[in-house]
Amino acid sequence: MRTLPRQGYTLMELVIYIALLAFLLLFVVSGTIATYRAFTLARIDQRLVINGDNAFATLIRDVRSATSLDAVSSVFGSSPGTLVVGAKRYTLSDGRLQLIEGSTIQNITASNASVTDLQFYRSTTTTGTELVTVRMTLQAGSGVLQRSRQYYGSVLLRGEY
Repeated sequence: MRTLPRQGYTLMELVIYIALLAFLLLFVVSGTIATYRAFTLARIDQRLVINGDNAFATLIRDVRSATSLDAVSSVFGSSPGTLVVGAKRYTLSDGRLQLIEGSTIQNITASNASVTDLQFYRSTTTTGTELVTVRMTLQAGSGVLQRSRQYYGSVLLRGEY
């Protein structure tokens, strides 16, 4: 009697091939997820840096160029703080830093990052020098992909140095 040649795979060979493919698929999927997470975190960090640097630079520049500070209309030492320098008013509205000048309202931070803390502090030395300290915390992302960044700086008003 003649025996026919075997065709196909045995059950054990199929199990081994499926296990190898499963491990390869696991490594590919986990690598893809890690890459996506890293890219998303980098994008969130970029949002924070762009919004924070622009907002903080605008705020510090305007305070530095001011000759006077409206201490009565400003809110110091609490969040959300309000700072009035000359005709400009910095305040927080719906998580966005706003510059109000006359009837014009300008959003300094974009909607993709929110300001969670904005505090102003005023110091006056014995020589009458006025110093404004600004503390601002920005937050972007959501859930486990949420990041925050703090900005902190002090500036002397023009004419005080």
